[in-house]
Amino acid sequence: MAKGVQLSERDAKRVQRVVRRVERDTLINRPRRRHKDRSDEAVEIRLAYCKTDAGAATVIDCYLDVDDPESDVIEVVCDIAGGGNLNSATPRLTISLIMPVVEIDDVWYSLFPFQATEDCECTPDPLSIDGGGTGAETAPAALENLGVGVTDSPTFAGATITAGLTADTTGLVVDGVNHRVGIGTANPGAKLEIRSSTSVLRLRDTGPIADATLAYVEFGGTEGAAWKRTGFVGDASSGNTDIYLQAEEGDLHLGDSSDPNVMTLQGGNVGIGLTTIDANYKLIIRRAANVNLGIGLIGNELAIAAFNDALSANIPMRFYASEYNLLNGNVGIGTDSPDTKLQVIGTASLGGAVNKTTTAANGTITQAGTAVANLGPTTVTGAIKSSTLLLSAVGPTNDLDVSGVNTVFVDTSGNNVTLGGTIGGVDGQTLNIIVHDATNNFTIENEEGTGNQDFVLHAGGDEVMTHEYGGWVFVCDGGDHWHDCSHAKHV
Repeated sequence: MAKGVQLSERDAKRVQRVVRRVERDTLINRPRRRHKDRSDEAVEIRLAYCKTDAGAATVIDCYLDVDDPESDVIEVVCDIAGGGNLNSATPRLTISLIMPVVEIDDVWYSLFPFQATEDCECTPDPLSIDGGGTGAETAPAALENLGVGVTDSPTFAGATITAGLTADTTGLVVDGVNHRVGIGTANPGAKLEIRSSTSVLRLRDTGPIADATLAYVEFGGTEGAAWKRTGFVGDASSGNTDIYLQAEEGDLHLGDSSDPNVMTLQGGNVGIGLTTIDANYKLIIRRAANVNLGIGLIGNELAIAAFNDALSANIPMRFYASEYNLLNGNVGIGTDSPDTKLQVIGTASLGGAVNKTTTAANGTITQAGTAVANLGPTTVTGAIKSSTLLLSAVGPTNDLDVSGVNTVFVDTSGNNVTLGGTIGGVDGQTLNIIVHDATNNFTIENEEGTGNQDFVLHAGGDEVMTHEYGGWVFVCDGGDHWHDCSHAKHV
């Protein structure tokens, strides 16, 4: 019987009645009437494990001390108040049920207080123990109080424990007041508390790990009075050694000290830093408010997108790397269906070196599907793009920055304007200078010696537009001069 098991007052009286009946027939602790030899020894309680279920008799076969077919089999006599057989009495005996027995004159007697079912007012529980009424005695002490000696601490299968149970001080503690169980602690703070300095909990399947392991912990609740699982963790497959962590009825959240929702698994998708994941994205990373990066499908195509929290607008995104390689396909800017290696729909600006390979065919420039130029083995360095600039200062201006500029508009509405030189021009760059307001005069100085990029004019001297509209076309040669290619007459 386990330490801490208590006899209820009612059951203690029933055990007393059984002992008195045995005492009446066999004279425990006083001279026996049936035999010539006498003994003053107290009866030793042993444990019997039912070999069969209760039948239509008052005796039952049991294994002695251990529930093992190899152990000794004894026939146990059961005293039933009210008469009848064991299959109509309570407590009802079943296979492997444990009951206390004593041997008197080579006959084994059960100490269970059996009653005929029709006379019994008790529940069918095999045994309820409560310490003989004081609530303090252990089960052996409670039996000793009844005058029955014990030699060890037997256990009872199916016993109802209404007070506390303690085994090995803190090895196993049942808190009958707060309804808690402690292993390794005498004061459990939860329904089950395990306290240990080594491995706390081990789940071990009886089969080999390669193909027969099913050891896992389930979580769930009760629906319609039935168990319903919401998730589990462990090895839930007998076909491998994989470990699973799965939420079966909702989302799976992984967190740390900063937030319980650092990562969310939802509907087969992953969210980092957020709990609601748009179904079009397999992965969304939220860096800050309205700063999100998503990988998923847009229009049935794989997409990497940067967008706001509402997914209603895209936001700027940068890529940082020492090298970018786009292989086995075309690149489109402003189009989702590029038909060449690089197709740009809209204005393109190049702010750096544009290097063309030596294969002429690779340098073809097309417009609306028609070849309009072939670059040949040309290397263009610098910024070339279609951009305009307005010049209206009196001047002379000797350092007009024309980086990336193809057209300079001259405004003489407020004064005469004079241009002597530029900076920022690159080899092969074309520069158009146009007077679009002829209220006053515009002068271009010829080889003014500004130290920057001077103009080389047809006339060999300064040229002036006097209250006239018109202009010049210049091409930069190596970044030192602008050569007049307009063949226009200037006054």
